[in-house]
Amino acid sequence: MSPEAAAGGPLAKVQDGDVIRLDGLKGTLQVLVSQSQWDARVAATLPAGLKESNAQGMGRELFAGMRRNARTAEEGACSWL
Repeated sequence: MSPEAAAGGPLAKVQDGDVIRLDGLKGTLQVLVSQSQWDARVAATLPAGLKESNAQGMGRELFAGMRRNARTAEEGACSWL
């Protein structure tokens, strides 16, 4: 969706098995857990070794500039502004 999970944003709190509601008309994305459960979660982090290995190979380096300049989903997720 966007690099926000890698930056520790809300997507980094989503866990396996979570029910997610996507409403295209309202423009919302919600994880259907209680507020107290959500607040208690710690954002997942990518281990340094995995982060390093994901930066190279399979053509990823070709799009590194686009990933570096991509805006968050809230900002429109564009990379050319």
